[in-house]
Amino acid sequence: MGESLLLRRVFILLLMFHSLAASTPLDISLSDLADGSGRYVILGDGWRFESGDHAQWSRPDFDDSTWLQHESRIEPHELARDPWDGVGWFRLNLTVHESLADHPLVFYIHQLGASEIYLNGELVTSIGTVGANQQQEVAYHETDLTSYPITFEAGDNLLAVRYSDHSLNNLVRFGGAFGFQIGLGLAERAFASTEAAIRDDARRGAIFTAVPATLALLHLLLFLSFTRRPDPISITPC
Repeated sequence: MGESLLLRRVFILLLMFHSLAASTPLDISLSDLADGSGRYVILGDGWRFESGDHAQWSRPDFDDSTWLQHESRIEPHELARDPWDGVGWFRLNLTVHESLADHPLVFYIHQLGASEIYLNGELVTSIGTVGANQQQEVAYHETDLTSYPITFEAGDNLLAVRYSDHSLNNLVRFGGAFGFQIGLGLAERAFASTEAAIRDDARRGAIFTAVPATLALLHLLLFLSFTRRPDPISITPC
């Protein structure tokens, strides 16, 4: 009896510790974004998820403590309590350092399906059209990362994503996951990288354009040289 009681208490303590760790907001500061080797910091962990669709789920004061604690990408078999019906919400609590307050930031989202991004209850942008069914949904999948501007307040912030993806049958068939990946970065850093990529593309484009143009010019010069050759002198023997 004593051993069983001890194990029960240990189990309760572990549950309390897990709940406390999961509810701790993600801290973000200027150094987190400036010191990274890439353009973006991935916001992959610490999300809470719930199937369904209710407008109040975008509000910071909504209690999501009973929601599933997960990454921003979920495999269908992980939803034992609420099976995926094509629409759901993800919420992430962030504690933003004052060094990032009112600092111009950008984010990208890589997704299958469609999404609406909310910050502290306000719609930031829509990427595709979230729909209650496949006919209403307009999926949007970017092959190139597009940066969207976003500005946080100092202190506690709530990032909420209203998300739909009605390709569940394909996901189950091919073993995929639904959800998204969000990266957060400094605007100047992201734009500088984008400008560098544009310059690189322009240089490559100039090279690929110049080579065929040069070959065409050489072909033209050879053609003109051949057509302008003097006619051979004909000598008729007497």
